Amino acid sequence: MLIEFSIDNYLSFKNNNRFRMEAGTIKEHTANVFYPFAFNEFKLVKSSIIYGANGSGKSNLLKAFRFMQQFVLNSSKESQASEDIKIEPFRLNHAKLDYPTTFEVIFLIDKTKYRYGFTVTRQEILGEWLCFTDKRKEEELYTRRGNQFLFDKKLLNEPKNKVDILKDLTRNNSLFISILAQFNVPLGIAISKWFSNTLVIFEANTEEMIDHTASLLTQPVYRKKIHDIIAKSDLGFLNLDAVVKEKAAQTRRSESLVSMMMGAEDSYQVKTAHKVFNDEKKQTDIVLFDLLRNESLGTQKYIALLGVILEALMERKILWIDELDSRFHELLLKMIIGLF
Repeated sequence: MLIEFSIDNYLSFKNNNRFRMEAGTIKEHTANVFYPFAFNEFKLVKSSIIYGANGSGKSNLLKAFRFMQQFVLNSSKESQASEDIKIEPFRLNHAKLDYPTTFEVIFLIDKTKYRYGFTVTRQEILGEWLCFTDKRKEEELYTRRGNQFLFDKKLLNEPKNKVDILKDLTRNNSLFISILAQFNVPLGIAISKWFSNTLVIFEANTEEMIDHTASLLTQPVYRKKIHDIIAKSDLGFLNLDAVVKEKAAQTRRSESLVSMMMGAEDSYQVKTAHKVFNDEKKQTDIVLFDLLRNESLGTQKYIALLGVILEALMERKILWIDELDSRFHELLLKMIIGLF
């Protein structure tokens, strides 16, 4: 669960900006509020909407989180060893171009609150820290200033020699948390998993997301939920099918077998099923339309988002969506928000 995300000196954010999921004192919309801890007044909201004028930085907030996510997951890879860190500081102030960029996130894993962050330039990591809160008192697991580390080895729960070796393996441009995950330290794996279970969706990825929704159609639980939602959405067609079913009919094999035979490189062709009527307005047939060629851009986006939204809800993942309201009728947008 996400509690707070903050950035300083990145893209359009000149100074420190914070996005918080902690619920306020307003009594409205109680269905969107939950209490992660029993017998504790701390409360979070299930969903939040960022709105503002064009060019006000909404998309950049998602880009900032995606950078942090990808850097945590990939900075320890050897392929990154000789590369500069691909940050983009605020460019409309000369002083900020030489100023470091900072990212920090506060989140929950299994009822434990963590605070993790780092400060970077294009050349190196200047600082990194990981803290956790137990019984309302925050304690440091480790802090880093350049190549200098301070550890709570007891809390890291690893032998001293192993921690020292991992520290020596940490390059100037790699995060220590990435090294911990790479070498199977449970704490590093848990933090890395939290980041990998966060989905960041941009509108430019529509076709890729349609493929993802289609892949979920091969799973009975997802298939039923997707069809149930489509039936309630009044999109003008009956249901949705991936090319799996068509290939199964052609080859006289089961859908599950065809699904296994299709490799990850296969692109799914998604079909929408429409009723065909005669002049007396009686249904005579069902015809399949190609989603990308025959349906509206709004319908394409709706189908694209269904997969990631259901995945986030069913697998308890965090989901960021850019330009959620574009191309949607307000009733479809309301239905999507209502899923949360």
